[in-house]
Amino acid sequence: MNIKNKSVLAIAVAMMIGSVSAPVFAVAEQGQKDVPMKEGRMPPKAHHDQWKVFEGLDLTQDQKDKIKDLIKDGRDSQRDAFKDGMKYNKELRELSASDDYSKDKAEGIAEDGAKVLTKAAVERAEVDNKIYNVLTAEQKVKYKENLKKRDDAFKERLDKMKDRKGDVPPPPPVDLR
Repeated sequence: MNIKNKSVLAIAVAMMIGSVSAPVFAVAEQGQKDVPMKEGRMPPKAHHDQWKVFEGLDLTQDQKDKIKDLIKDGRDSQRDAFKDGMKYNKELRELSASDDYSKDKAEGIAEDGAKVLTKAAVERAEVDNKIYNVLTAEQKVKYKENLKKRDDAFKERLDKMKDRKGDVPPPPPVDLR
């Protein structure tokens, strides 16, 4: 696997983690609106959108408590994995701007970063599966429908961003003298 493929894999894994990990970083009440934004956190809208998968499930208080506990338990390992992934990203950027650059070093850093992000994605999938198994059969059907709606809305937002890309003027030229 060449560095380009590894880089694409690392970016894809990072995007996947980002798209599914928002509930790990914030435990909000179901249906909560206008959550104040804290420094270093995602905007309230993003947190609220992530909780839409639970809308209409009529969760019991026991189920809500179990889900919150599962998310809290996974939060620390997810944050650590994200920080580790960022560390590898920083190392790669620093290497690319150094006189000591070598393709082998860059590939090694990229591979290590991809392993960390892969581990984080698997951990997140385990938490998601534990949450899924808290639900009843009827709730699981509705949950899957809500996931599809969320994925469709995400794809629609991406398509809108792609459409707007042509409308954005290019950045001003940089004088490199």
